[in-house]
Amino acid sequence: KCVDLHCGGEPARVLFSGVPSIPGSSMMEKRKYFMDNLDNIRKVLLTEPRGHPCQNLNILVPATSPDADMGYIIAEQIAIYPLFSGHNTICVTTAVLETGLVTMQEPVTRIKLEAPGGIIDITAKCCNGRVEEVAMTAMPSFVGKKDVMVKVPTVGDVMVDISFGGMWYVIVRAAQLGLEIRPENGKRLASIGEMIKVSTREQCPVQHPTL
Repeated sequence: KCVDLHCGGEPARVLFSGVPSIPGSSMMEKRKYFMDNLDNIRKVLLTEPRGHPCQNLNILVPATSPDADMGYIIAEQIAIYPLFSGHNTICVTTAVLETGLVTMQEPVTRIKLEAPGGIIDITAKCCNGRVEEVAMTAMPSFVGKKDVMVKVPTVGDVMVDISFGGMWYVIVRAAQLGLEIRPENGKRLASIGEMIKVSTREQCPVQHPTL
């Protein structure tokens, strides 16, 4: 059983049932087990004909922390399992409250969700059984490496920053690529962005300091 939602156009599929029991004493352990043993579920629900390239999946599981109302594992394309995701968390909050899985209190509901990256404190503004706004205190974001020079095929040397916000991101100024962020440059930006991402991953690996 799934519920499909979106947050500002970013899609998320929330999986309520149909998953075997996932062992683990923490959400990180449950994430690891799902990655190693149940990734076929991600493939079925995210790839065609049931999914599409932009789809994300959130697997609801019992929380391992007594402080949390619900746990969830985040899965994306090409076997990426983020420790945290803002838009997925907003969608999970909306799904569990509007379906009644977690009790909604109007006008404000406060809950805690357990992501693999830790407990997320959430405040949801609700009205007439619907979630209207979601605010959260997420796991810490930080800059991992700054002003790193990466060699990118067909592009050359590119200066990047590497930051963490639930997963690792490469940040680059479009101007140094001779491009503006405009709709007509979308295809070129996506192509170069992918090359920069792959080159950075290969040349400058990073590891979260505590996870």
